[in-house]
Amino acid sequence: MHDYFQRDNIEYLKNSYGKEQWIQVAGECSLHNAKASFWCCLFLVDHLKEVMSSPEWDSSNTDCFPGFICSGDSTHYYRYSSLCDYIEPLLFYREFYGVRKNYVEVSEEFRLLNNMYYDTNDNKFYAVLDSGNSDEAVRIKDNVNVFVNIKYLKRYAAAKQMGILLFFDIRYETSGGLAENTLSSLNEEYTDESLIYDLFGDEKKSFSRYAFSRLLGKKVILPQPVSECGYFPYEKKREYLEYIIGCDENGDDLTYTSNPDKLANYFGANPDAPHYLTPVFFKRGVLDKYLKRPDLYKITDGRLSCGYLWSMEIDNDHKAYVAAYLGDLGRDLPEDEQLHWKSYNVLCDEKPSKTAIMRDMCNIPAEPNVIDLKFKRDYKALQEKWNGKYRWCIFKELTSKDKYNLDNIRIPSSNSQEEFDTLVLSLVKCVIDSLNEEMLVIATPEDNDGKTIRGISKLQTWLSENGATDYEKHITFLRNLQELRSTGTGHRKGKKYDKVSKLFNIDQKSLIDVYEQILSQADEFIMFLTGFIG
Repeated sequence: MHDYFQRDNIEYLKNSYGKEQWIQVAGECSLHNAKASFWCCLFLVDHLKEVMSSPEWDSSNTDCFPGFICSGDSTHYYRYSSLCDYIEPLLFYREFYGVRKNYVEVSEEFRLLNNMYYDTNDNKFYAVLDSGNSDEAVRIKDNVNVFVNIKYLKRYAAAKQMGILLFFDIRYETSGGLAENTLSSLNEEYTDESLIYDLFGDEKKSFSRYAFSRLLGKKVILPQPVSECGYFPYEKKREYLEYIIGCDENGDDLTYTSNPDKLANYFGANPDAPHYLTPVFFKRGVLDKYLKRPDLYKITDGRLSCGYLWSMEIDNDHKAYVAAYLGDLGRDLPEDEQLHWKSYNVLCDEKPSKTAIMRDMCNIPAEPNVIDLKFKRDYKALQEKWNGKYRWCIFKELTSKDKYNLDNIRIPSSNSQEEFDTLVLSLVKCVIDSLNEEMLVIATPEDNDGKTIRGISKLQTWLSENGATDYEKHITFLRNLQELRSTGTGHRKGKKYDKVSKLFNIDQKSLIDVYEQILSQADEFIMFLTGFIG
């Protein structure tokens, strides 16, 4: 059938419009060879009859603005000057008459209720979820084409107990008059419980004759019950996952819910259930997700946190595993984070670390023993001590774009070459590239050949000039580490990499063990400097 009759567009309006994940609520698009325009607003459901009495738009991009209306001798101020009192805008078309670029602004209330932020890089609004993740909620293209995630639009309508009005104006044109195209004029009307439109078709003659049709109308989406909006206090009932806490006599996994209200505690609750403080173990890779997003998550000695949204105590003083208490998993982790942790849940014969036992059971402060935590603790302590003595730091402060390197230092979770190379690079940035050369140069700026001393050589000279002894092995380690980085991540791996890799026994050990050894040597270097300055 000819596009003039807009049957494909009518089919789309009836069966798909308002039901897709992304609804275009403002702007234009091409729709089955026609030009479609869209707009959207909310309305009080008590006025459904008035809304459905005409296909004309109840709101458009030319109204919705505050101002005064004069009628006879009276003047009134209106928040939305051109709208009926049962219509509320979702969008505002900001026009600056050529002085600035026009754009569509999304309702502040809609943005605030969903706790959205605007990303200027991709022109999208994101809702911040309880987990700390960002969920795409609004897309804006070319400043005026707006698409809303139906989930947030329907939740907003449910919270306000208002209906959604989706307006459309779809226009088709073809060269030549009706007769030339074997067409006839149109004047169709359609109404059902949620859709109303007029389809009008005829011909016009300006510079040339052309046939056109216009499909004008609106679609109604009534609100769900307020209890379905998902905002406090109507959040979805929380699910608590089960985790492996042991095995039975056949070796099969024993699991139990992480719901704190169903666990035993020291106050006599649920005496037949596992205790709140039952340790649950996970593969160390469970933390990789968080290490890759230092902008969002923070892992410290004994704690994982996501901004100020949530945090959980963890026992990360293990080489191969991470542990958490069963009750903490249910109390502290958002539901989708529980799913992530469950996928790494394992049965093992590990016990809580001595560090965790001292802290949690004996209320005694304890330092971590695992080398990655120890290195980061000693690194920061050296910085403070050195600055206290010399009024400058041995390592320059990492920039905001490099800070993740220190946070990222860890025992690898896999025997992956890629992970190993990345961790070597991070360590080099912290202990070699960050050496405070500007301050170390006070020892001597030049060597015997008149060449400028750089990096590790500056440190070596400074130590020698200041009376340090037994530093040679640490300087050798730093040079070997620099060579490992240079031949391993700075260039294609070849004979030079093979040579330096033998110094670190890479051909004889797993990459996990090799990096643990490298971290131990780096920590010995840090402790040497700490001891030297007293």
